[in-house]
Amino acid sequence: MKPASKFVQLVTTLCLSLFGTALLHAQEKTDTQSSKPLDTSFRPIDAAAVPAEELSSVLQSLADNMRKNVRSAGSAVLKYEFYEEFHFPLGWLEPGQVPTPQNQGDGHWQIYGGEVTLEVADAGKKQHIHYVPTRPWKKRHEKTGEERNAGRLGESHHWIITPDEFLNFDEKSKLGKLSEFPLDKQTESRIVERTHGRGWKYLGRVISFGSLFGGQRGDMWWDLCERDSSSTKGDTESAKVSRRVISITKETDADGHTRFIETKTYSEATLAPKWRADRVPSSTTTTYDSRFGFNPTRYVRNWGSKRSDGKIDRFKTEHQLTYAREGKSFIPAKVVAVEHETKPPEKPRRRRMRILTLVEASLSTKIAPERFTVHSLGLVKGDRMHDKLRQMLFIADGNGGLVEASR
Repeated sequence: MKPASKFVQLVTTLCLSLFGTALLHAQEKTDTQSSKPLDTSFRPIDAAAVPAEELSSVLQSLADNMRKNVRSAGSAVLKYEFYEEFHFPLGWLEPGQVPTPQNQGDGHWQIYGGEVTLEVADAGKKQHIHYVPTRPWKKRHEKTGEERNAGRLGESHHWIITPDEFLNFDEKSKLGKLSEFPLDKQTESRIVERTHGRGWKYLGRVISFGSLFGGQRGDMWWDLCERDSSSTKGDTESAKVSRRVISITKETDADGHTRFIETKTYSEATLAPKWRADRVPSSTTTTYDSRFGFNPTRYVRNWGSKRSDGKIDRFKTEHQLTYAREGKSFIPAKVVAVEHETKPPEKPRRRRMRILTLVEASLSTKIAPERFTVHSLGLVKGDRMHDKLRQMLFIADGNGGLVEASR
């Protein structure tokens, strides 16, 4: 080979090597297919209770580690497949059939499935969620196993969550004139509902960032740990949560990995007076694992409520989580959430189930600030926004603006 040829070959090899390295780093900031879920099995060789005087520092450390993990992901776009089942105690009725004590025991399941895309910024404080059913609703008879199509796809929704507001938008459904606004001239159009920033917690269907990184009602794990840390120090600002009795067990395996199992209990005596009428003692158990940025791999809540006839209904909610390593962050690869009715406890009855499976993850990506506002919803002329915070109605002008409609 001639010297010039060797030189060309050397330069080509060097360029390819540098290009490959640059591409490897670039891929940390571009779309990736979901990585293989990591094994969550754990074989402890040692377990001990965390002393009371160390509870606060352990909880704060857990919060700090989880925040570090989610912040390393930066702004992110996550796509999940979802599968949901909801149980109804009444079997489906044929046209004209009247409910009777006989058929009321023939319960059925309603089944949904689709994709949900979450655009997330500021460690989950800003979210734009696009919920798209991709399979028709189905019904499955509890006793016979017979399945029927419900006849249509569910509604596609956009949900925008920020500290200041919650926007709820059904892409297809149209509503007529709003009676509380006499001067509303619209006969039929789509409506965006605007409520306070925590309004989404009252819609059980919302699949939020808190469904991935949060416990009951979608509160983020790190915020819960930080709040518990304050309560164990006896801060007066944490008087409400200080009624919880908190204990933690530390487990270690042969490789030096650590799990912290936090148990919180409410006794009837410690419940706030306004809740005593219909609440019963409850508990939660959360397992935090050092192998996954100290994010939880399991969450269990036992709870109940008193009915008007004095009887008590008891339930158990359990989340199982596995993770994938995406860049420097651990992202939930699969979340299985199941709720059972546990009375009688020896015969638990499943009431609902949700499975989220990671499809794609794009981390450290740029998301325009407008994605977290009403202007990202693609409103057309005549669409409305019902601002329930200010009791005002706005109409889209077709040019990207919203015009107030007087009462």
